[in-house]
Amino acid sequence: MKKGVIALVVLGIVAVVAWQQWRSHKPSIELKGIVGGEKVALMEDPQITDIIKNRYKLALNVAKAGSIEMVERDPGQNDFLFPGSQIATEMFRTTKGSKVIESQTVLRSPLVIYSWDNTTNALMKQGIVQQMNNSYYIVDLPKFAKMLIDGKAWSDIGLPYYGKISITTTDPNYSNSGAMFAGLLANMLVGESAVADESNIEAHLPEIKTFFARLGYMEHSSSDLFETYLATGEGSKPLVVGYENQMIEYAEQHPDLWNRSKDKVRVLYPMPTCWSAHEMIALNEPSRELIRALSDPDVQKLAWSRHGFRSGSAEIASNPQIMAGAGIPERLDKIVPLPNYRTMDKILRALKQ
Repeated sequence: MKKGVIALVVLGIVAVVAWQQWRSHKPSIELKGIVGGEKVALMEDPQITDIIKNRYKLALNVAKAGSIEMVERDPGQNDFLFPGSQIATEMFRTTKGSKVIESQTVLRSPLVIYSWDNTTNALMKQGIVQQMNNSYYIVDLPKFAKMLIDGKAWSDIGLPYYGKISITTTDPNYSNSGAMFAGLLANMLVGESAVADESNIEAHLPEIKTFFARLGYMEHSSSDLFETYLATGEGSKPLVVGYENQMIEYAEQHPDLWNRSKDKVRVLYPMPTCWSAHEMIALNEPSRELIRALSDPDVQKLAWSRHGFRSGSAEIASNPQIMAGAGIPERLDKIVPLPNYRTMDKILRALKQ
C-alpha cells in the first residue's frame, strides 16, 4: 500500500515537472492589437512584456490610434483593442458587438488639466482653482465653463497670452481624452452636480460646438498633445486636457527633462473629474489571456510605478509617493460619470457637422 502511494506521489511530481518544462518551452502566441497613444510605452515596456511572455506565453505587436477612431473602424486582423474609456467600448459593442469575446477594465487614470505656475496662479485669484494638500483642484466648474464659453481673453485675468481663454484638447472624434472633455464640458453646462443626458443636452450642443470650433486643428493622440504641451510651453499651451498618468510616465522615462520643467508644471484636477477606464477588448479566445496578463499584480504595480496608471482593481493601491511633491493625490473622492453612450453619440455627431 505504501509503495503504491509513494509511486503515485512520484508520478505526480514527475507530471508537474514535465508540465512546467513543457510550459516553459511552449511557444508564445503573437497578438496584434490597437492601443491608445497614452498606453504605447506601457505595452512596449520590456519589464511588462517579459512578464506577459514568460508567465502567459503572449507576444504583443501593437499599433497606435485614437480611442474613438479605433472603435469606429473595422478591427481587421487585430486580436484586441485597448481604448481609453467604457464609452469607446460601448460604441464598439453597439456597432460590432458580435466581435467582442470579452472586455474588462484593467487600468484607470483620471482626466486632468495640465497647466503652468503662472496660469494656475491667475485662476486661483479668480477663485476657480484652489490648492489643497499639495494638489490643485478646479473647484468652480460652472464659473470655469462660463469663462470658456463666453470667450473671455487671457488678458481679462491678467495673463499676457494671445487670444481667448481656452483649453487645448485632442479631437473628440478621434481621441478619448477629447471626447471625455466634451462629456465633462456637457456636465458643466447642464448644471452643478448634474450629468448631461438626452433630455437636457440639445440646448447646449451649440455651446459645445462653438468651444471646439475655436480650437482649430486638434491632435488625434493624447500622447502627441502632451509632448506638444511640454515642448511649446506656457504661452502656446496654457491649459491642456490629458490623463494623470502622462506626467508620471514622462518623469520616469525622461528624468533630466522633467527636472528642468517640474517646478513650473501644474496638474489641475476638475472637481468633480471623471475616470478614464482603460478597457481591454478581446476579439478572440487567445486575447482573453491578455486580460489576465494585464491584471497580473506585478504588471499592475509596474503600470503605476513606471507609467502612472492606477489599477483597475480595488485590491491594488496606488502609492502617490512615487511622485512626491508633484501634487498627485492618493485618491479622488469627487468623481462624476460621463454622459451615457446615447448622449455622447449626440455630442460627437454634433461636433462632426
